[in-house]
Amino acid sequence: MSHLWYWPDLCSALGVPSVDGPGIDAIGIDSRITRSGDLFVAISGKARPEFNIFESSGRDGHTFVASAIESGAAGVMVHDGSDYPIPTLECEETLDGLWRIATYRRNQIRCPVIGLTGSSGKTTLKGFLREAIHGYASEGSLNNHLGVPISMSNTPVDADVAIYEIGTNHPGEIAVLSKLVRPDIAVLLNVHPAHIGNFTDMDALRREKLSISEGLGNSGTLVIPTEFANHELVENATYRTVTHGNEPAADVRFRILGDDSVEIQSAKETIALPIPGGGEHRAATLCTAAATLVAMKVPLTALKRIQGDLPKGRGNLKTISDMVFVDESYNANPASMKEALKTLASSRAARKIAIVGTMNELGEESARFHRDLVPEFVGIDRVICVGEFMQEVFDNLTEQQKWIYCDEPGNQLIDACLKELKAGDRILIKASNSVFWKRDFADNLMFALKNRA
Repeated sequence: MSHLWYWPDLCSALGVPSVDGPGIDAIGIDSRITRSGDLFVAISGKARPEFNIFESSGRDGHTFVASAIESGAAGVMVHDGSDYPIPTLECEETLDGLWRIATYRRNQIRCPVIGLTGSSGKTTLKGFLREAIHGYASEGSLNNHLGVPISMSNTPVDADVAIYEIGTNHPGEIAVLSKLVRPDIAVLLNVHPAHIGNFTDMDALRREKLSISEGLGNSGTLVIPTEFANHELVENATYRTVTHGNEPAADVRFRILGDDSVEIQSAKETIALPIPGGGEHRAATLCTAAATLVAMKVPLTALKRIQGDLPKGRGNLKTISDMVFVDESYNANPASMKEALKTLASSRAARKIAIVGTMNELGEESARFHRDLVPEFVGIDRVICVGEFMQEVFDNLTEQQKWIYCDEPGNQLIDACLKELKAGDRILIKASNSVFWKRDFADNLMFALKNRA
């Protein structure tokens, strides 16, 4: 049986004397999901300026080593000097150790490496590419200083393509992660005012996103929206660029067709496809996937392998008692919220219901960004608003649209929905991560409706 890692290689990655040890099948930092054959890495959670980590998580993974061992961990990586009853990798600091392991694996793999970023749709794009080119990509949104090295460390040596998602919520993060990933192809999906509260202005946010190019070598390719083709950070670059968008000048462009489908065209090919989940924003994500294929010199027909299953909370459709739920509860920013509302308003449902919550990390302009959403509710029948800044929306809706305003989505909100929702409704659930997603609101509401049925 082959393993993801062999103990001597882990020793080499950390620069410690090589010894025999167990084969490792996965590497992780969460004892709750540790399985037999895993290496558990005890992360301290301390702030680390050299990795652009400025806030402590407040947790020390060494507290959970015993739990990981009980769950079947084959080995642990620690820096506390304690004796443990299973094979142990001792290093000076475990976060640094995790990055060393990621770097070692990056040096081992020989396949093309894709690094992608954007304000919204990153995980969806990663899923599209994984299906289209049969690449390795981690599940979920592992895109920060912990998630990226975990994804890299779990990449099989014989992967055909490796796809890594890179995120940011403060200046300087993307460049550091891109230099760790060293992508052959760096992809910028879009730039919207997400996390803008941590940046001085939109130009600073654009520069942060474009800094994904800092990990590219001279022979690499940067895939960018057409609007960035003449940006000063791109104009004099030595790497190749491929642009995407719905503008005629784009190298790879898209055009919305009827019935939730899209036509995508490159210099050599034209292909028509259904849009998973519908909407122009997902058509744009498909176009970005197509531009990435062009950068790899892979035919656009590979897009036909996409099955249409979106990552949970990113626009999944679920039907319960003839009600259609659009679960976009994972996250929201002004641009993605507008697109979701536009798609809901254009549907042919008997009633269009929006359950929307606060968009976080928008800084001093939060109230304005929320007020700017109001025109997007035209054509939507009933609206529930959750969270402080959503009061800005609720107060400006028509009396017919106003249903409920509340501070948080508790059981009372679910009870109210049970009384009001009915067959023929199409219900959008969307907000920033902490509002609905972390409380399992969408799942709890749908479970309650199933039981009612």
